[in-house]
Parts: sequence; C-alpha cells; structure tokens
Amino acid sequence: MLSLALGLALALGAPPASDVASVAILGPTGQARTLTLADLRGLKARDVTATDPHGTQAGTYRAVPLTDLLSLVAAPLGEALRGKALAASVLVEAADGYRVVFSLAELDPGIRDTQAFLAFERDGKPLGADVGPCRLVVPTDKRGARWVRQVVKLSVIDAARP
Repeated sequence: MLSLALGLALALGAPPASDVASVAILGPTGQARTLTLADLRGLKARDVTATDPHGTQAGTYRAVPLTDLLSLVAAPLGEALRGKALAASVLVEAADGYRVVFSLAELDPGIRDTQAFLAFERDGKPLGADVGPCRLVVPTDKRGARWVRQVVKLSVIDAARP
C-alpha cells in the first residue's frame, strides 16, 4: 500500500521523496553543497563489494568515495593535506542524530588505506528506507560502528581554526 505522500507525489507527477532526498556537505571554510540522489548518480560512482557488518551477506553498493564528495567543498586532500590541515576531521551525521568522526588524514589515500563511500544503491536497487537513501559504507573497518545509516550531512571540521 502506498503512503499518502508517495501516492500524492506519483499522482502529481513529482518524483518520490526518496529521489529528492539530499545530503548536505560543509567545507572547512564555509563552502557548502547539497547533493540529491540524482546528483550522486551523476558523479563518478563505483561498485563496492562489502559485507554489511550488521548482516552476513556481501552486497555490491553503488557509491561515491567520501574524498570525492569532500573535494567538492575544498577539503584539503592530497598534497594540500599538511601542517595545520592535518588537524581536520569529518563529521558524518544521520537523520536520527547518530554521529561518527573520521580524521581527514585517515581518509586520504596518500596517507592511509581507510576506504569510506557514500552509497545510494545495493545490488542494483535503491537502499531501503531503514538504511537509506544514503549510507556510509566503510569496508576497511573491522566493526560496523561507522556504517552510518540515513546520512544527511557531512562536515569538515578544522580543529586548527579558532
């Protein structure tokens, strides 16, 4: 049975709410972007095969590397990640208030091998409402604590700034 909102959206020809969901990305000096699922699909997404640590079956996620998203808001990465910039972190926030943090350096492939992706599909289908529309997938983590469900915001926090 369709929800009233979904039924109304379909009747009016509007995309379902899951198609217009968005993720806000905030940079270290105030840059901001809001990306919809359509925007994410238009970026250089890749297939990432990983086993959800809360389940037992591997899945193939369609996802964008977190570093690609952070570069959209001028996060210092690569050769720019040095000196005071090494004090920066990335805060990932979920719709329910759950929050996790990464150091920006651990996400940079030139410094560490941590892999983190913002996924929007699993096995060729949109993520279910219980985990999506976007989910953080961290296949290199041994525990699933940072596999954030229902991601709504990514913020680069510069700890070196007053």
